[in-house]
Amino acid sequence: MKGILILCLAVSVQACAMEKIETPKRKSSFIEELVNGGFAGCLEVLINNPLIVVKNDLIVPQVKKTEAITQPKSFTDMMKVFVYKYYKGCGTGMASMIPITAFQNSMALVLAQQYGSEKTLTQEASAAMQAGTLSALLSSPADLLVLQRQNARFATEFLFETVKRVWSEKGLRTFYRGITATGLRDGCFTVAYKSGGKLLQEQVPLKSGSEKVDGLIASLLVAVLASVGSQPLDVISAKMKADLSGQTFKSFFSSIYTIQQTEGYASFMKGCSARTARIVLAVPLLNYLTANKAGMSLVNTTKAVFEE
Repeated sequence: MKGILILCLAVSVQACAMEKIETPKRKSSFIEELVNGGFAGCLEVLINNPLIVVKNDLIVPQVKKTEAITQPKSFTDMMKVFVYKYYKGCGTGMASMIPITAFQNSMALVLAQQYGSEKTLTQEASAAMQAGTLSALLSSPADLLVLQRQNARFATEFLFETVKRVWSEKGLRTFYRGITATGLRDGCFTVAYKSGGKLLQEQVPLKSGSEKVDGLIASLLVAVLASVGSQPLDVISAKMKADLSGQTFKSFFSSIYTIQQTEGYASFMKGCSARTARIVLAVPLLNYLTANKAGMSLVNTTKAVFEE
């Protein structure tokens, strides 16, 4: 029931976002795409961190958090409990998501240039897939740190202590556990928010009578398809990142076998409802913020304020 309510909320927010999406006429520069992507990623994590926590808890049960206040007696206490439970690791997530989405957004622009000035939507999607896969160089260690920060056994740990503990296992290699699954997952996600909706409309024309409604339906379908299709990759990635020593989940393919043998095929879809809700929110949000150059608008507004 909670999953259904979350999805309904996500669809409602998406509908609001789609109402204002406008495709900018002027082409963006590399720096603009970098700034827009970074700002969009930061805001996305701030909004969706509770869903990230729920998803991680479902995939890796040992990543459970204890209650900071067992019996809240006031609204303030309730907010403290909420923040403690659902925003653990948010700072790390926001700090890491800024360069990740900045990289995805700007590299998609750079990689698309290989197809010339007249690019098809398929070529744009291909560039987005490449950019998303390459972004795992940043997102894989970031995901690992967030997952470790949400572990109750290390609830009092500072970020530098988490980094030191991870490094003590096998050095830099530990930070990149599960990078194959992470790269493929992020490639799907980047395609979804960069060009997935338009690509779907090109392949399967929607005729609701309203361009905005068509865009909303296409964006929603792409978000759901990207989430469900890449969920097994997210599970493999999370399992490998939670197992720092690699004793249980040694590699990408051996992890597939281990999960299937110990937990069954259904476990590959654990946390799917929470992650789908996040992506249904994230795809239109990132699409809107990057398409309307929200990051550069903020920079220009701030600059104008200080110049007055």
